[in-house]
Amino acid sequence: MILFEPHTPQTYHTDPAAGHWHILWAHFYPRAHWKSWLRWPAREKGLLTVQINDADISRHARQALHDCVRFNRQQLGGAPDLAFNALERGLIWIQAAAQSGGGLDERIRHATDILADEINRPLALAELARRCGLSLSRFAHLFRAQVGVSPQHYLEKIRLERAAQLLRSTSLSIGEIAGESGYANAFYFSNRFKKAFRKSPSLYRSDQAK
Repeated sequence: MILFEPHTPQTYHTDPAAGHWHILWAHFYPRAHWKSWLRWPAREKGLLTVQINDADISRHARQALHDCVRFNRQQLGGAPDLAFNALERGLIWIQAAAQSGGGLDERIRHATDILADEINRPLALAELARRCGLSLSRFAHLFRAQVGVSPQHYLEKIRLERAAQLLRSTSLSIGEIAGESGYANAFYFSNRFKKAFRKSPSLYRSDQAK
């Protein structure tokens, strides 16, 4: 996987001696909370690379990028959001490879699956650690080492991104979106959302509708 940083000159070609090439690519403006996912090893100034040796991670990352391209070409409502979500999913898998040297511990992968599937449930770290077969201290250390942030921080990031998606694509009230995203208190949700996106949920929705 190759990432060109902004303002990096790009001149490249494929080697015909290597046979058939299949390249997936996207130009994108990263969202603010993606910063920790784009800390790839630098090959040289402006050129970052990740070698994915884990077959499972490679499969997930490739599928996410294929989905990004597929949704981007569709003319249905919500397609841009679906494409961006697929790109985000791919970047998370690639960063998992970069953080772990090519493989993500199955127990931590299970934890991220649980958090995504049960996004609106209260987070109980001890229960999550138990379901992953780890002690609480070992789980917290391993999760941060492999994902780059604490479980609490990771969960809040995916909750807020879920809320942003609902604000863009539904007419649910702010209170309903707070509940769907795992926040019992709409006022607290609005404060956390404003801190992450630099605008209130209502203003974010109105700006997206322009």
